[in-house]
Formats: sequence, C-alpha cells, structure tokens
Amino acid sequence: MRFALLGNIRKPADYVSDKSNVLEFYIPEVKIDRNDDIAVRDKILSITPAERKRLNINKSTLWYMQKAIKDRKRIKIYTKKV
Repeated sequence: MRFALLGNIRKPADYVSDKSNVLEFYIPEVKIDRNDDIAVRDKILSITPAERKRLNINKSTLWYMQKAIKDRKRIKIYTKKV
C-alpha cells in the first residue's frame, strides 16, 4: 500500500514537469475481511436494556459498540467459547 501511495504522489510531479505525457493513478485492490456486516450492526444498535442483560453484555461494552457503529468505525465481535 505504501508503494502505491508513493507512486501516485510522483505521477502529478512527473506530469507537471513534462517527464510524462499521461496522468494515471494506480489504485490497488484491497480485500478486507470483516465479521461485522450490516445485519449484525443493526442488531447491536437495536438491543434493548432487557435484552442486553439477558445476553450478559456489559452496559459500557454495548455503549462503546453502539458509539463505534454510529461513528462508522469498525467493531470487534468475539464468539463465546463454551
């Protein structure tokens, strides 16, 4: 990723200084593995206090997860080992 950024920074400079006649940017394909799809995010946002207690989720944990979702940040979801 770092090299793609460096190459894209050089291209406008080369174009402006007439070292290149073409201005094309390289955008690498990035694969992101996530376990927090939209359905899970919606479920977390809709958890009621009674359901939170039934699921044994700490109040502050749920609050921080909901805050992260509202701030469009990634959340971590752990599976409970039995």
